[in-house]
Formats: sequence, structure tokens, C-alpha cells
Amino acid sequence: MAAPNDTTNDWEIKWDITSADQDYKDTTERYKTECSALCDHRGQENMFKMLTAGRLMKKPLLLYMVDSYSRARIEEFQKNPKGQQLSPSLWMKKDEHMQKLTNKDETKERAMGSAVNTFFSRFNGKIMFNPPSKINDVLQPYAQYIDSTLSMIKRMVKPPEVYHTPFQVDLWIIPKGIYAK
Repeated sequence: MAAPNDTTNDWEIKWDITSADQDYKDTTERYKTECSALCDHRGQENMFKMLTAGRLMKKPLLLYMVDSYSRARIEEFQKNPKGQQLSPSLWMKKDEHMQKLTNKDETKERAMGSAVNTFFSRFNGKIMFNPPSKINDVLQPYAQYIDSTLSMIKRMVKPPEVYHTPFQVDLWIIPKGIYAK
């Protein structure tokens, strides 16, 4: 995640967003229109607050948080592959950028951690460090398919200055063989 800049307030998060606020309603309506699967709001309030805060900041805040947490999980796993995986709540307490964004306020940390948890439990699974099976195939064509898909997305999402809601692209790569670990 890009570091919050101490000299400007461009990372100032509006923390007092509620579901009654017009900004919150506008955000949920936008996602309802563009991503209807996101609109089961039960237990997702903190995620929608972070999406709303990001829209107000003109930054994809939730995606930055998810990316930062994923990177921290990978770093933690590389240091200690057999240890317990990093949780969002522990990450919030350890990450200097998150600490600056929340001013070390536990209520804000819980809200951001909850948003990350909701994202991974509801929409996109976490990276599996110990998958139940392994692929028996050549990896170079996979990388080429993924690169081509990313290039297509880059062409579709222009101009880059406009804030786009997330969208899903299914890329199916079927290997020659799979075997149990």
C-alpha cells in the first residue's frame, strides 16, 4: 500500500460514515447497479464504509488494504512457513501504514480488519499456501494467458483517472494433470 503522506491530508479517511449517509447510499447503489452480487449487506457494513471512504478519497482504499494484507501474509509465510498465518487483526496492529491511517484506534482497526475479512470471506479467497493438490504442467503458457488477460483489462479500463468499480473476469486454465499432495 502506498504510504500515507505525513505532510498532506490526501489519506484522510472519513470515519463517521453510517448506512444513513447519502455517500454510503450512493456507493451501495453504484455497486448494486454494477456488481449486484455485492449487495447482500448483512455483515458487510464495514466493507461498504471502506468502499465509500475510498470513493470520497478518490482512491481504491479497500483494494489497497487487501493488497497490503496479502503482501504481508506472503512475507510472514516466507519467514515462517510452518507458523500460524497472519490474521487481519494482527496485521492491522503490525503494519505502520495501517497504524497511521487509524491513529492506533482499536475501533478503526476493527472496522478496517472487518472490511478485509469480508472481502476475503465473501468475494475472493486468500492465497492458499498449503493447497490440497498440485498441478503437473508447464507454467509458461499459464503466465502468457494471465498476461494477455491483464492486457485486455488494461485496455478495457480507460481512462485510468476514472474510478472504476471492481469487475470480475473469469480466466479458466485447465492443466494437463493434478495430483494430491
